[in-house]
Amino acid sequence: MISPRARHSRQLFINLTDFTCLPGLINTHVHFDGNPEDSVDYSIYARRTADETLQLVLENAKTTLLTGFTTVRHVGAWFPDAVYRARSLIERGEALGPRIQTAGPYLTIPGGGGDLTFPEIPTAQIPPESQQGIASTPEEFAARAEAAILAGADFLKIIASGAVFSIGTEPGAPEMSQADIEAVVAVAQAYGKTSHGACPQ
Repeated sequence: MISPRARHSRQLFINLTDFTCLPGLINTHVHFDGNPEDSVDYSIYARRTADETLQLVLENAKTTLLTGFTTVRHVGAWFPDAVYRARSLIERGEALGPRIQTAGPYLTIPGGGGDLTFPEIPTAQIPPESQQGIASTPEEFAARAEAAILAGADFLKIIASGAVFSIGTEPGAPEMSQADIEAVVAVAQAYGKTSHGACPQ
């Protein structure tokens, strides 16, 4: 408890000289497989090779650890396989990075917020890896969710709350039906996982 005198002093110091502080912020929302400047030209995602994406993930993971974040949630990815590979390298001590919990691919409708679909990326150039979570029916969503868990997802991310970048749908319309969402949640519960909904950002 801070004393009234300390509370009203001009400065309050906590001496941590004898301690190592590791925040371990597990709810930090990160996307290692991209850079902020990529939003200027999304076609970069179609031009990077799998190995280049892996190196980008490892670079961002190292920076995150050196910044002081020891545990993070990688909340959705266009390139989940690169994140899985990076996580394995980090766990084996072959690369620097925080402990990573990952949702694997985005679970979303075609053209939805988690689909790598933009006017500057021709359909033929969209990497198949980025489409791992795309589905249109409850049955497809259940299959995509199960595949994500079996591939190594620690939890699931669904983009269902109202078109983020949605293309070809009514603005603001839900991206997934209630049945779609229930199908994903059922799979998550069956495997002892949690579902993590995302709102537009």
